[in-house]
Amino acid sequence: TWGVLFNGQKNLEEVRRFGREHGFLETRLRQKAWCLLLGLDVRKVEKENWVQDSLDGVIRDQIIKDVLRSLNTLSLFEHSPEYTDKHRNDLYDILFSLFSRQRYMTYYQGYHDISTICLTLFGRNIGFFAAEKLSLLVFHDYLTCPFSDVVNPIMQKVSDVLLEADPEVAEVIRECYDVMPFFTIPWILTWFSHNFSDIERIFDFWDFLLSSPPSTIIYICAALILEFRETIVGIRADDRLGEVQTLFQSVDEKILQIEMPEFFANVRRLSEIIPVERLQLHEDERLKRLVICQPQFLMDRKSEEVEHKHKAKHSARQGIIKFAYNAARIVATVGFAVVSQPFIGELFVS
Repeated sequence: TWGVLFNGQKNLEEVRRFGREHGFLETRLRQKAWCLLLGLDVRKVEKENWVQDSLDGVIRDQIIKDVLRSLNTLSLFEHSPEYTDKHRNDLYDILFSLFSRQRYMTYYQGYHDISTICLTLFGRNIGFFAAEKLSLLVFHDYLTCPFSDVVNPIMQKVSDVLLEADPEVAEVIRECYDVMPFFTIPWILTWFSHNFSDIERIFDFWDFLLSSPPSTIIYICAALILEFRETIVGIRADDRLGEVQTLFQSVDEKILQIEMPEFFANVRRLSEIIPVERLQLHEDERLKRLVICQPQFLMDRKSEEVEHKHKAKHSARQGIIKFAYNAARIVATVGFAVVSQPFIGELFVS
């Protein structure tokens, strides 16, 4: 099966189909598949000296804080303090090196969770290059643009899907959060790696997302909300916000009760019933550019040209500081925090 599945780039679509329908099942298959999907040639990078550290100031301080409190939520590390310490040291090197090499990118709180998944699957060396590829191919706009420009449109599309798929659920969510389901922010920014403690469940989600079009994060968020339909519509009107927040704060416990094949089948059905064209994503150039599994994306652009472009956007990013602060006071959910440069503090706190 492996020989057929990984017969060069010609079978990239077959790998994607396999990942969407079955997942990659075990470690060696998953490593090979993710490398192919990310355009990562292990032979070219395995001996490269990538470690560097030229960070200072607020980003360095925030990475240190995040790594110190990282890994505590993953069940994999519950009973292995020595392994956890080594993992943290490797995570420091990966994050310091990544943001030293990609100076135009701005670390956000939660990106350490993404790097942790790469480190856990691949180990230190290939884990770094996997995290770097993800920063360039998947999470690039989150690392370079104002969150209000890139996260808000995705949350709005989640609301649009809910409205078409189940107006009753959509109405409850709208009553609680006015327009957008803010509790999905960590789902979007970390591909659920901040929210789940079971590493195998995270791998399941990543197998599916890496094998799917970039718009899939919209459908997977909507499908996860709809998994709790009966609970949501049964909440009393006088305490909906508190009950909904509590529900999705405990999503980690509930996700283990969901049958993954059936869940991902529901995600596929949502994307077929409510196609991406109806959501008009093709008109949003920024979302259109978030094309995963395209190794050429950004690779042909000189880093100084990219950096020059994003310096022009830096002042725009400052404009969301007030928005983020006000949102924190209103929403207060899921124990997740977002930072930008300069540090804007915690967006969502428990």
